[in-house]
Formats: sequence, C-alpha cells, structure tokens
Amino acid sequence: MTHNFEHYLLTNARRFVKTHDDLVITPADKGNITVILSTEQYEQKMNQLLQDSSVYKQLRRDPTNEFQYKNNKIVKQLKDKGFIDASMARKLTTYKAIPPRIYGLPKVHKADIPLRPIVSTIGSASVELSQFMTQILTEAFSDFHDYTIADSFQFASKINNFILPQGYKLISLDAVSLFTNISLELVIQIIQQEWSRVSQVTTIGISLFLIIIKFLFESSYFVFKGSFISQIFGCAMGSKISPILANIVMSVLLKYCIPLQPFQVPITYQYVDDLLLAIPEDRTATTLAVFNNYDHHIKFSAEEETENGVPFLDTKAIRCAGNIVKLDWYQKPTSSGRYIHYSSNHSWAMKTNLIKGMFRRIKKICHPDFLHNSEEKIFENNGYPRMFLNRCLHSLTSDQIDEAPQIRTSTLVEPATHDKYVSLPLIPPLTGVLFSQTKDRIHTMSRSDVVYRIPCENCESVYVGQTSQCLKRRISIHKSDARLRPDRCALASHSSSLDHHFKFDEVEILCTNSDYNKRSFLEMCFINENENNINKKTDLKNLSVVYSYLLSLDRRPSR
Repeated sequence: MTHNFEHYLLTNARRFVKTHDDLVITPADKGNITVILSTEQYEQKMNQLLQDSSVYKQLRRDPTNEFQYKNNKIVKQLKDKGFIDASMARKLTTYKAIPPRIYGLPKVHKADIPLRPIVSTIGSASVELSQFMTQILTEAFSDFHDYTIADSFQFASKINNFILPQGYKLISLDAVSLFTNISLELVIQIIQQEWSRVSQVTTIGISLFLIIIKFLFESSYFVFKGSFISQIFGCAMGSKISPILANIVMSVLLKYCIPLQPFQVPITYQYVDDLLLAIPEDRTATTLAVFNNYDHHIKFSAEEETENGVPFLDTKAIRCAGNIVKLDWYQKPTSSGRYIHYSSNHSWAMKTNLIKGMFRRIKKICHPDFLHNSEEKIFENNGYPRMFLNRCLHSLTSDQIDEAPQIRTSTLVEPATHDKYVSLPLIPPLTGVLFSQTKDRIHTMSRSDVVYRIPCENCESVYVGQTSQCLKRRISIHKSDARLRPDRCALASHSSSLDHHFKFDEVEILCTNSDYNKRSFLEMCFINENENNINKKTDLKNLSVVYSYLLSLDRRPSR
C-alpha cells in the first residue's frame, strides 16, 4: 500500500466512506482492515445461507419477550427447588433482553468465499443460563476427552519425532458445519448415557436438566435485516453452550469410530471439528465411511498428504524419512504473512512483545529442522531490521529460548494479488469510521442501562431520565403515568397539567452505562446541561456544586 494512497484516504475520508458504501469492510487479522465483498454479494450469500429450510425458519414477530419469560420461569424453578441460591438466580434472570444478531464471517481461504454464520448472543434472554449450563457440562466432562488436545503446544509435544508404522500415512478429517449439524436428540442421548458424570457436579435432576437443554436449543433465533429467524436444527455458532456440546459429541464419536476401524490407529488427535489420524495408505475411503456412518447429520471431508504433510491447527505435520513425523509452522495460502509491521502505528512495546512471543511460539512448535524457515516466514513481509530482531532475541532469558536462532536476510515478497479482497493499513483518523455494520444495529427501544432525553411536542421542554430497563418498557411506563399517575414524575406532571404530549418516538439515548451510580451521576450532568429541562430540582440534589460549576464553565462560549 503506497503512501500516496494512504494520503488519499486521510484527505478524502468522508468521500471514501460515501463512495464505497457498496463494500463490506471488516476488521482483519493483524490490525488491518479488509474489503471482502460488495454489500450486494454479502447480503446475497447471507440470504442464500438463511434460505436453508432444514436449518432456519422465518418468524412472524420478535420472540424475545417470550424466551425471556421462559428463561425467568426456569430460573425461578431452579431457585425454588434449591438448586441455585438467590444471588445466582438474580444473575440468570433478565428483564432487558435483546434479540441475538447474526453476521457472516467470510472464509477467504475457500473457493467462492462462503460465509460462516456467527450469532452474537450478548444480552440475549438465555445467554446467562447457557453459560451456567456450560460450566456444569465442562466440569462433568473434564476427563472425558481421550483424543482432544488443548492447543498447538500440547500437539507439538506429543507428535514431534513420532515414528509411524511402515505403510502408514497422515490424513486430516474435517466435520462439515459441525455446530449446525448437532441434533438435540443426539445431545439428549449422550447426556442420558453419561448422566452419572453430570450428577456428580450438580443436584439438578435429569428431567429438569434436559428441559433446560431443550429450551436452549429452541431459543436459538436471531435478527437479520429486521427479520426474525429461528434456527430449528443444530447449535448456533456463537452460543455459549455450543463449543462444549461440540467437544462432547466429537469425543463420543471418536470413542465409537476408532475401535470400528479394521486396523490400528496409532495417531488420533481432535481439536473441535478437526481430526488428525494415521492410517494405512489405502484406507482413506474405509476410514471416511466409518466416520460418516456414525450420525446421518454429521459428515466429514478428508484431506490427504500433500508433499508428505497435512495441516492441523497452525502447524503442518510432515512425514519425513524413516516415517518420522516433524512439525512445521503453517499458514493458509491466503495468508499475507502480515503481522504488526515495523513502521505501523503500534507502540514499540507491542512490536517487541510480538517478536518475542512469535519466537517463543515457533521454538515450542517447530521441529529444529524447520525452525529457521518458520522464523523467516514471519518477518519477511513485516519490515523488521535485523538489528531489532537480534536485540529482541538477546533479551530473551535462557528458559524462554535455548539459543538465539539466526535470522537470515531475505527479499521482501509482495503479497499475492487477489480479485476478491484487499487489505488496508491501520490509519488512526480513518480506520474507525470505515468498518461496515454486518450485524443488525440494536434498536433504540431495545437498549437498556441508558440515560435518555424525550422532547415535548407542544413546547421546547425536554425530560431527561435514566433506566436499567429496556427503554421500550420505560417509555410504556411514562405513557401510563402521563394518563393515570401525574405525580409519579416530572414528565407525567408536565403532560397532565399542561395537556402537552411528548415525542416518545423521538427519544434520544445520551449515554450508556451498566453501573447505577455512574448512570445516576451522568443523568444529573445531562439535566444540568439542558436549561429547558422539566426535571424536578430534587433530581439534582446529589450533584456537587463543584461539578455544577465545571459544567457551567463548559457551557460558556469561548472568547
């Protein structure tokens, strides 16, 4: 990216955003921003994905209140039966839920750039209950996963220098859309079979436990472009409980499928929906058939060795001479190799820590035969001088790295051009305004923990208030008070005594804060700031005279 283009973006920020509103611009790895698809292409792919009637169903209305009621009813039942205490019940109960929102994460490493559907459940009706059940299942199945690995470091410690039997090869199996293909029936079956584990970590009975699991499946819905859609099959990617259910299902699947193989499987490693196996060279079809016959919804694709190696996590397991398995660091072909560039806007401390962290990571993962090449991959496109790299290596302690690898100089390689996307550098004045909103915005009336302002329709007065509730519910209370309880608040009194009406549809959110004391303080500040407010004087009684004076200075015109 040339400096001239960077200058163009800086000097034409508003024009750039306005003229490129037909692009989906999203944050990318390593601090860049990435133009992936046109808005039309993105929405077309999302609509095509959501038209799968076997997984998704269009809803006529917003079901948030219905699921909020069911969630709170289950929580009350747990509390009344003594399964949770009052503190936990308050945490799991909600009266200000917002609908989950879906967006598509472009898979740039695959042909035609399909979208991975991600559902953001933050603030949804069942998010806390889902987390509560996740903790129970995680503890219950903590020692259940015979083949699961935690990360690349554990994988490297197990497989580096492993000698395969003669005639064996490595293959990688990938579960196709695992989350959305896990059925409720399969989950219930596994929990029933393994209930002895679950019952050791919770006093909740099996019938109520399964009712909660069923509710969490049934409450999988989201909003997209104003339309409400229910996920009628599978787990939502983005739900709190989905990862642990996927891990449990994969562990059960492996316990079932591995013994069915008509040969010994010396290597079996699993990370979420990815598997690495060592099998005889002519048994790929046999192995795949066994795995695909476990459940008619869960299917796998196989990737065989390329140049004697297969990728797994961020490594490539390579079968070398003597059938010895050695690990190399791996990046997908679509990766630009860019991390934090030496000339970027980030702090020196961040750049230094990046170098040290990546050196330590490579040292732990890579076999010594591939160590130097892996180090060079990281820095060849990131502009770091050799002196800076050597200084970072010199500062590492002996327990962090055995010996300082020598970084060989190499010619900078320009990232390959791609007709689907382009990365732009981090530009502080501009970057923050470029990102596209791929998720539906939360509707004003669905917001909670807010300070708000409502204008009067018949005069220039305004009312400033704060609430922890959903704003829609608070507005309904204001409307009721204006008709029936004029002494309840200043808004109701103003409306009743003067026969004025307020523009409730034009309510403005002034700020958001989940802390009651901070929100109350901000409310007083905004009341003080609006000279035409109709709030009672008692609404300002706790505002310090010091803050009142400072706020008055802020309102004075500058000379």
